[in-house]
Amino acid sequence: MSENRDKTDQELIDACRAGRHDAWHEVLTRYERLVFSIPLNFGLARADAADVAQLTFTALVEHLDRLRPDSNLGAWLATVARRYTLRALRVQRREFSGQDEDIGDHPMLMTLAAADSSAAWERV
Repeated sequence: MSENRDKTDQELIDACRAGRHDAWHEVLTRYERLVFSIPLNFGLARADAADVAQLTFTALVEHLDRLRPDSNLGAWLATVARRYTLRALRVQRREFSGQDEDIGDHPMLMTLAAADSSAAWERV
């Protein structure tokens, strides 16, 4: 597994596409803290953050073949994690208030708006 530590994101993506389990392990090792920290920073509970992380890495598996060669894996995963986090916050707000409010006033959104406005997590 140590041979994967020096691999670029693209090399890891290629190894994952080839079905190399050690490459998947390296992707998780390299990015799980980043992905898990995003929902926590938005205020989600640890269990909800774990759900977001699981959904995020599942999305990676589902979109692996569509990632472009110049994809920045960390940025892609962070964008997907933010999208799932915002969905979880919407669900929580609906459950708490009984209505479907917009979460546009969330403080974290102000700092993310410029960086994330043109990126759709489905786009690869």
